[in-house]
Amino acid sequence: MSFAFSTDDAPPCARAILALLRPGADLPPEACDPAVFANLALAHRLHGVLRYTLKRAPGPQPPWLEDARARLEAFAPAERARWVLQSTTAKGLAAAFQSAGVRAVFLKGFAYASDLYPAPDLRSFNDLDVLVADADLRKAADALAAAGFSRVAGPRPFGAMEETYRRSATKDATVDVDLHWDLVGRESLNRAMRLPPGEFLARSLERPGGMRVLAPEDALVFAAVNLVVHAYSPLQQFYDLALMANAAPDWPRVLERARACRVRSALGAGLEVARVCFGARVPEEVRAALKAPGWQRAAFAKLLRAGHLVRHERYHEFGARVALKVLSQDGLGAVAGTLAYQPLRLLKRLAHRPASPR
Repeated sequence: MSFAFSTDDAPPCARAILALLRPGADLPPEACDPAVFANLALAHRLHGVLRYTLKRAPGPQPPWLEDARARLEAFAPAERARWVLQSTTAKGLAAAFQSAGVRAVFLKGFAYASDLYPAPDLRSFNDLDVLVADADLRKAADALAAAGFSRVAGPRPFGAMEETYRRSATKDATVDVDLHWDLVGRESLNRAMRLPPGEFLARSLERPGGMRVLAPEDALVFAAVNLVVHAYSPLQQFYDLALMANAAPDWPRVLERARACRVRSALGAGLEVARVCFGARVPEEVRAALKAPGWQRAAFAKLLRAGHLVRHERYHEFGARVALKVLSQDGLGAVAGTLAYQPLRLLKRLAHRPASPR
């Protein structure tokens, strides 16, 4: 196993949420404040799957849980409308990219909602993430412009691997597209990780209507990287991992990709939390293969305690984010290299001159 993870130090409402979302779990044994329960579910973007779970739970539910469910149901119409807007936009863009001769792969939220969840509107996400080859960026940007999208103004940040394009859909709603040309920031704290975009694009799978998504094994590896990028928050990301693991990927291929991409530590930690919290079915031989060295298990046991993970505001705490990113690299050599590179990274950032949009 990657490290010893337990939910014992999680607050009562967090334990209640996790109890409901484990396969075959009973109703939470202790009562919670319905408002705190609902707010925590929203903060970790688990409100959709909780709503779905509670609607299908057998037998009567205690009053506090009925109250909490009603609070979650209040968000359902907006979530469904948002999904219709995002999915319609994505289908139109897939056709536009295909017509332009661009192989474009939809990443993260949209792909997970479409492929993993019992109903796509149960998985909330903010924007559409699309990966294209560096050589296709101009054609992809032109296709976005023809579809009514404009690049969000401002200089390109140092070490950027994506640009944001926006279109107004209604008076009150916009759709953002993050156009990626890489999967790991080359000047980020995760620069030791290696996810060759060309290989991920080449292995992508086509869905009906020309929509492309990552191969399942690549999706797991990329999800682990995204966990590190977002400092292992929110809990929705671990739920995504559990669904991916339960979709029966080719585990030997997952291990091979994780090793080649240098994300074994992050994947092992993520799968362990997903296994304990959400019942991810991870074979014992996979857990053994992803077992981290002792120093890293100790670090994860301290930094990834359930009590920390449910504090969503920790994502904004600079020290915790940096520590998690550095300590999630594969091996002491990668950790030392990441730390040693920081003075040069700072100098390069100071000397950076914003590039023109592609």
